[in-house]
Amino acid sequence: MDKRLGGEMSGTSTVPAATVAAKFLEISNEEGVPVSNLKLQKLVCLTQSLSLFRLGRPAFREDVQAWVNGPVVKPLYGLYKKYGDGPITVADRGRFSHQSVSSHLRESIDEVWRIAGPLSAASLWTLTHSVGPWEAFFKPRVSNIVIPTQDIAVAWPQYKRKAKQLRGLREPALSLEDAYEMIVSNGTDANAEPADAPVIGSGQFGYRTAADYNYAMTTFTPTRARAKGA
Repeated sequence: MDKRLGGEMSGTSTVPAATVAAKFLEISNEEGVPVSNLKLQKLVCLTQSLSLFRLGRPAFREDVQAWVNGPVVKPLYGLYKKYGDGPITVADRGRFSHQSVSSHLRESIDEVWRIAGPLSAASLWTLTHSVGPWEAFFKPRVSNIVIPTQDIAVAWPQYKRKAKQLRGLREPALSLEDAYEMIVSNGTDANAEPADAPVIGSGQFGYRTAADYNYAMTTFTPTRARAKGA
């Protein structure tokens, strides 16, 4: 095995982080959006969070570590450090960067790009410093601190909402998907009714739990719709 690109999560069928990175660089070149080493690190780490949260398995096999500039995949950093703060112009051509990916992983990569790709490296630095597990594990002058996968997993809803905030996107109401993600990440029973639970929907479709909202949406017909059908 290439010592640069680790296999710390042995026994998994995941690809190296370099393959995930290469997919982002392909998109970057296709869309003409420059990606630096710092930005690439954030995109790859966000993909790990999404995959762990949504699919229950890692996107890549290497550990994510807590460095001064946020979550980092150490072997991947070394692969592109020659570019410094500038844009990466050519993806690594080694065999660890060009393995095939599953359709689920490709969907995760595309989703992360849609949500976080428009952000600058500086904004992504802010994102991973303001939400997620980095702060809890980072220690100055201590190297190779691994962020546990379970902490990376539950951070996805926070990362997603913060990315949208940094992009200035405003959502008039909490979507059902986001509500479920918030409930799962907080370790809350979908049928519970905590006092500070977000209200999902509005008007007659304003409910405190995703389960209640889903039931109402599939059971009841809004008054206006009934009037039109009368």
